[in-house]
Amino acid sequence: MKRRISILGLFLPIILFSISCNKVKFNLGLNPLFCIYIHSEDYNNVAKVINDFCSKQNPSTDDAIKLKQLEIWLKNYDCLTEVSIVCNPCIYTYPAKSEIKISYINDNQIKIKHLDILMSRPLKMTGIHD
Repeated sequence: MKRRISILGLFLPIILFSISCNKVKFNLGLNPLFCIYIHSEDYNNVAKVINDFCSKQNPSTDDAIKLKQLEIWLKNYDCLTEVSIVCNPCIYTYPAKSEIKISYINDNQIKIKHLDILMSRPLKMTGIHD
């Protein structure tokens, strides 16, 4: 009897932790179509999904923090193998632009793309390039 209770005590936290991790991902507002858009290289819809996320960010939050939040949000997509901020800002337009590098596997090849993020209010993805 004690053995059953200790086994249950061991697995119960693991089960609860895995359930809570799924709940966190759900609360991040991940779009289930995003990875389909990435793999089909439908970058217009990738931009729409990213811009939808950006439009929901708190407008009073500093732009650098919003860019970091975008990076963290993108890292939650299983189809992206790497996500990193390349520069903030590095393209000196008005408003300035930043770049986020993403990589993913498509047709057994690693694809690397750079997202141009306009540092406006809200942030906005304006382009994607190699």
